[in-house]
Amino acid sequence: MSADVTETATKSDYANLVADIVGHPTGAPTVEELEYMSPSIPIGELQSHLRTLEQTGVIELMETDSHTFCRLTNDAWKEFDERGLFPERPWRRQYSRVQKTTKIERLEEIDRPW
Repeated sequence: MSADVTETATKSDYANLVADIVGHPTGAPTVEELEYMSPSIPIGELQSHLRTLEQTGVIELMETDSHTFCRLTNDAWKEFDERGLFPERPWRRQYSRVQKTTKIERLEEIDRPW
C-alpha cells in the first residue's frame, strides 16, 4: 500500500470520515450515516471525499437498491494497524456516545452487504 493511503486518510476531512467508519458499530456505515456524523460537510463534498478515499484504496463502496455502504479495505486496516492510526476501540466508544436520531439508529441495524 502506498504512502498516499496514509497521507490521504490523515487529512482533516478525510480523517474524520475514516474515524466515523472505524467507529461505526459494523465498520460499514451508509453514506446517510456518514452525512449525519459530519454535518459540516456538504453532501456533494462528502461524496467527493468518499470517491477520493476509494480511489486511493482506503475504502470500498458497495451500492444496493436502497443504500450505499462503505468500509475500510483490508489493506488500509493493515496499514493503519501497523502505524497505530485509527484504533478501533476508542473510535467505537466515541461513535457510541453521539446522540442519534431514530432514523440513524434504524440505519445502524440494517444488514450490510459484506
